[in-house]
Amino acid sequence: MADVRLERRRGPDYWRRGLGVVTALGWLALLAALFTLDVASPPREYFLHRAWEHFSGERVVLPSAWDREVLAWVPRLLVLGLVLGATSLLTASFRLRRSRDPSPVGAFLLVPTALVALVLMALYGP
Repeated sequence: MADVRLERRRGPDYWRRGLGVVTALGWLALLAALFTLDVASPPREYFLHRAWEHFSGERVVLPSAWDREVLAWVPRLLVLGLVLGATSLLTASFRLRRSRDPSPVGAFLLVPTALVALVLMALYGP
């Protein structure tokens, strides 16, 4: 016989909605870290630089150093994303008890992604 239980919940409670918000904030922190890393990187030489040198005769000098002040924010944002993802997973482990409760897939992907990014930043950082 099928296990039929009375569903008394009227939709997701504040904890369940909060899990989605916390996970989304973690992904935003991860994206902000990627954009910050791009801003901190030294400028690249493009075709227009070479064309300018060729047609004008002026030398285009691009800096080759990373912006250390901006680069300092990248690990902070990665740790923030990792903490928010771990918080979402930990809260979900206590709150989502029924078999029909959806698992926080976003947090399952966020935590390893932020962790791998932190390890790669520590090993091969600029």
